[in-house]
Amino acid sequence: MRVLSIVANLIQLAVVLAIFLSTGSCLEPLATAGLFLLMIIAFVNLLTLLFHYPFQQADREASQRPGPIKRRDIRVSYILGPRPYLDTGNQRFEVQDLSEQGIRFLVHPAAKIKRRVKGRIELLCGQTIDIKGVVIRRQGDEIAVALREAIPYPVVLAEKKFVARA
Repeated sequence: MRVLSIVANLIQLAVVLAIFLSTGSCLEPLATAGLFLLMIIAFVNLLTLLFHYPFQQADREASQRPGPIKRRDIRVSYILGPRPYLDTGNQRFEVQDLSEQGIRFLVHPAAKIKRRVKGRIELLCGQTIDIKGVVIRRQGDEIAVALREAIPYPVVLAEKKFVARA
């Protein structure tokens, strides 16, 4: 989409410049001013598309963590201290970490887990979230789930702040 916008701006600049150069001084002053304004707007828009980098949140791991793994979402890791639990109705699992797009929780290595996971997590900050997702990885006693609906960014941020204070 961004490439298409850049191409459209380049075409607009070329057309306006061609009209301006081909008609030259034959245009009315108001028409000349209008073409000049269109050219400036297209040029500024093109520069914005080419050189604009979205502001990234300071706590986004993708912008702060060096190394090969770059994440685009905030990740809340429960290393020490209490952890929230994923309650699926008939089973309860300890959540190891979560982000907007997924969760990772602990299971017994011999436990049978369905491919689709549905449940509720009561976060340490006090908020409760319902999740639905698909198991994308099982490694020993850990299961990673990609969520169908993202956990809202403000909820994950509130949880990260709560865990940082604890």
